[in-house]
Amino acid sequence: MKQVSRRSQVFIIFISVFVMKINYTKMKYKQIYENKFLWSGDL
Repeated sequence: MKQVSRRSQVFIIFISVFVMKINYTKMKYKQIYENKFLWSGDL
């Protein structure tokens, strides 16, 4: 039981970190896209 619980804990942590990474990259790309859009609008 201890091994399984530890494994599931690690799995949950891994998933949470993965989701955080995805959200971070999404925000980053969104910022870049908005900046590009603003630049093209200025031009």
